[in-house]
Amino acid sequence: MTQIGSIRFAPPFREMDLLRDMTRLASRLGGEGASAPTWTPPVDLFESGDAVVVDVEVPGIAPEAIDIQLDENILTVRGERGFDSPTEDATARRVERAYGSFTRTIKLPAGVLADDITATFSHGVVRITAPKAPEPQPRRIAVTTAPVEATTPAQ
Repeated sequence: MTQIGSIRFAPPFREMDLLRDMTRLASRLGGEGASAPTWTPPVDLFESGDAVVVDVEVPGIAPEAIDIQLDENILTVRGERGFDSPTEDATARRVERAYGSFTRTIKLPAGVLADDITATFSHGVVRITAPKAPEPQPRRIAVTTAPVEATTPAQ
């Protein structure tokens, strides 16, 4: 707080920042009234003529701790980022990163090839690539003449 003349000046939103930090810390420590900590990683979705690509930003999570499932064109990505204090006796002075479990669900367009979906992990981003089935192409059907069957006249 800064004093200008006899008027005290507090930077705007300082108290709100402090309250937000205390609420986050309480939820991570399981304080009274705290709900289960959750967070939502950002997702980018791209579609081209031959594939749908989903990028999920999950820094701090090991690739093997990420669960990806597809059920009827609904892609579900789950994981959890744990809170690790540098030492047991460390006191958190500021906690801004989100921790806990997350679930993201994304409806993929019809026509993706479920058996060919791949997921790669690089620099904290999971890239899920879902190839699309090729569009049916028009096909020309040739007309041929049918052999004439010999008929016997009715007697």
